[in-house]
Amino acid sequence: MPRTLAAYVLPPLAGLALLSPGRAVAGPSEEVSGKMVFVDKVADGLRRYRQEEEWEKRTQWLETLAPTRDPRVGVVLGELVEKYRAVGWMNAKMDRDIRLFNQYYGLKPPPAGKIRIDELDIAMCAWKAREVELRRRATQLPQ
Repeated sequence: MPRTLAAYVLPPLAGLALLSPGRAVAGPSEEVSGKMVFVDKVADGLRRYRQEEEWEKRTQWLETLAPTRDPRVGVVLGELVEKYRAVGWMNAKMDRDIRLFNQYYGLKPPPAGKIRIDELDIAMCAWKAREVELRRRATQLPQ
């Protein structure tokens, strides 16, 4: 009388089930893995910028973040331009921030032959032209 396949397979499987450890082998890990962590470098840099008290280090943060052309950085620089315009005078520290805004968030430079106005006025015009767009885009990103 021929034996069925089940007669050959079931006894070894039953033995393996009895010898297996108490917990499941193939399940989700209980520890948090760092592999799926997403870091928003701009949000982190802006947080550090806001915490920094020393002006030179604050400007270094902006110089690091501005090349990303992230709208959140554009809003910070635009607000500085507006603040400097309200003060009514300039110094070298303010000039660095204004040049950063003009370089990364400003409008196209005026064509050759046009009368060139000073950097602060250029930055202010660009900020007013792009403020709504930058603020709208910045609110869509993590703060």
